Amino acid sequence: MNSATQFIKRLILFLLPLAIVLLYAEVQLRKMPNSYSKKKLNLEKQINKAEVLVVGSSQALHGIDPTYFSINGINAANISQSLYYDKEILKAEIEHAKNLKYLIITVSYFTYFYEIHNSLESWRDLYYQKFWRLSPNARITKWDAKNYSYIALYTPIKTLKYATSNFNIDLAPTLKPNGYIPLINKKPVEFISDQEGKKRVNLHNSIIKIENFKQTVAYLNEMIKMAKIKNIKVVIVTPPVYKTYYENCNEKLVKANNHLTQSFANLNGIDYFNYLKDKRFYKNDFYDNDHLNVQGARKFSTIINTEIIK
Repeated sequence: MNSATQFIKRLILFLLPLAIVLLYAEVQLRKMPNSYSKKKLNLEKQINKAEVLVVGSSQALHGIDPTYFSINGINAANISQSLYYDKEILKAEIEHAKNLKYLIITVSYFTYFYEIHNSLESWRDLYYQKFWRLSPNARITKWDAKNYSYIALYTPIKTLKYATSNFNIDLAPTLKPNGYIPLINKKPVEFISDQEGKKRVNLHNSIIKIENFKQTVAYLNEMIKMAKIKNIKVVIVTPPVYKTYYENCNEKLVKANNHLTQSFANLNGIDYFNYLKDKRFYKNDFYDNDHLNVQGARKFSTIINTEIIK
């Protein structure tokens, strides 16, 4: 046996344990529940009896609890979810939504100018592809390791962290079967201040890109068309935020958003409810500057039930 063959054998023997460990990690990562996989499973289980479907980003995810609706509802919103994925989720499930009466589309300060694929959270495109089985909003190169490896998707650092618990981790432990995730203030409202509100608005300003506008409105139009074919009532809702957030927003953009949404609603014969600066919400209703806590979500969901659903 020559030295090259011996070297290859030794290399294989050296790498085999590592390959087994990596393969085990890949298998276990695929089994770990997260907000994407759990929401998909819950939606598929309940969509045939759901009468209200809520879509949107984190303000809807944490701010609307269908428990307080007088009819069956499910929340399909998620963190940083864009109108593209709102549309894709509706498209995937609408044929199974035999009893759907209301589609509540939530729009926030940044919604019309935001796309995941050209933001700091572009990695979420792959989560929708992997866990929702939806077409990604961007062309993902076939050479990207995240296409094939969950270790690359979650990152090696997080994989090591999960491995210390033998991958026995639920990444969305507080997600309710109806899709709502409550935010509970563990301490006094320390995250709410003018300074923190300004930071949050600046973050949202950084993801606003005017060039996204035409495409996001097209997604909204497509959702409305799909819903109208099925005689589903579409309602656009802007969730409430605390004054430390809206007082730091670009006022021209806020007015433009309001005008645009109302004009769009009038044109399509749908209703628009703007709760952005609603005076019924106080500081103790918020978890931070632009997300309701569990108490605020109960209040907001009850208002939606009274003013929109009933």
